Amino acid sequence: MTSGQFTEWQAYFAEDPWGEERADLRSGILASLFAEAHRDAAKRPEPFRPVDFMPYHRREPERPENLWARLMQTFNRMGK
Repeated sequence: MTSGQFTEWQAYFAEDPWGEERADLRSGILASLFAEAHRDAAKRPEPFRPVDFMPYHRREPERPENLWARLMQTFNRMGK
């Protein structure tokens, strides 16, 4: 795999992740929905979030405008 191909795969993964992290997100969404349905607002005023149920969560998702700029930089480098 060339450096350009690796960079392209990284950009693709940043846009549409796959694997266990994606599975954790799906499970986190369901768990937070269930927890919200049974949350006592007096004991826990803040709502549950999917990341509260994702044990290996690393970071917040990148903002779309930042991702778009990064993708364009990658594709511009590949075109040279």
